[in-house]
Formats: sequence, C-alpha cells, structure tokens
Amino acid sequence: MALALQDGKLVAITLDGITKISCQCCIPLQFVYTLNPSLYGGILQCVTAFGGTAGLCCGYAPYLSISEESPDGEVFVAEARQDGIWSSSVNIELYAIWYAESDTIPTPQPYPGGILSVTYLGTTKSISVPTMIESLLCDDLGLVATITVFSSQLGDGSFFKFA
Repeated sequence: MALALQDGKLVAITLDGITKISCQCCIPLQFVYTLNPSLYGGILQCVTAFGGTAGLCCGYAPYLSISEESPDGEVFVAEARQDGIWSSSVNIELYAIWYAESDTIPTPQPYPGGILSVTYLGTTKSISVPTMIESLLCDDLGLVATITVFSSQLGDGSFFKFA
C-alpha cells in the first residue's frame, strides 16, 4: 500500500492501484496507560472489538494492534468501518492486569490503577483506571474501560466516548 495525494486529500492506494481508504481512515484510535511510576512492573492487556480479541494473552485479531512491550495500542476503527464491519457505532473493550517485576506472585494483589488516555481524530480523552489485579495469569484480566466509537461527530466535536 502507498500513500498519494488525490483531490487535495491524502489517500492510501492498494498495490493494484485501487484507492481503498482516505487519510481519515488511516488514523487509528490510539490508547495508552499511564501507570504509577513508583511501582516497578508492567501491564498485560487485551482489546476486544469487531468480534475479535488481541493482546499478549489473547492472540491476534484484524484491526487491532497491541504492543507487547509497552502499555499502548491501536484500533483501526475507520478501516473496519470501510470494510463493512460496523456502521453507526462500535464498542471497544480494554482489559488489563498489572504485574510486578518478580518471578513469583503469591496471591493476586490490588494495584491502584493509573490513567487511560484515548486519542482519535485529534481528540484526546482520559479517565482514571480502576484498581487492577497484580497477577501473571491471563485469566485475571479485568475490564478497564469500554469506548464507544461513532461514525458521526458528537456534540463535543469528538467521535468517541467512554461508556
């Protein structure tokens, strides 16, 4: 795929020369967790959307990109919409657990959370992350947030909200 300028807009062109998506469709919904810096560890996360789940504990799914090394990821909502996966709105669920940098964790411990920031089409919104469980078990993943993305602009000028 290559990028080109057509009618004053940046578009993506497939290898066979067909315009597939506009520049707006190239921009993914991005999210990042800001964890308490005094605690040494990391985050395991999964994202569920469009009937699939992706993440270190959850595997791979189309339109979802999760970093295994850092607390962030991307969801290609506009591309999924163009491909007919959704039309007026879609929910994206973010799941996570926190883990300490140690070989063993005797029992799951609560973690005080942090901040989850989501950016899409020039708008960033943040919420407090609820208490998470400290664990190395993927079965302990808990729901952190549900984000609803809309095909039309909301009253605040954004295209998404926290549900």
